[in-house]
Amino acid sequence: MKYEEQRQAHEQIMRNIQNRERESVIGKEEAAKQLQSIKEMHSTEYHEMEAKFESERKRLIDQIDQLQERNTEMELSLKAQCDDAINEAQTLRE
Repeated sequence: MKYEEQRQAHEQIMRNIQNRERESVIGKEEAAKQLQSIKEMHSTEYHEMEAKFESERKRLIDQIDQLQERNTEMELSLKAQCDDAINEAQTLRE
């Protein structure tokens, strides 16, 4: 959500600068510099957010893998305990 709002704000700023550029021949060079600067900032911010997303995605995938491994261990342990309990019950019946 934040990214979308920032993207829209960047686009609005770029449109405003482009409009000013059309209106003023004298400020044309400055507007182009500002527009380029905003595009570069937006690109940098986008890449930073993309890197953060990938880092978070990797962390969550690792966490899921750990939880799945722990779940498998617990299932095996529970099965072993059930088997032991069944064997013990059979031994007590004999």
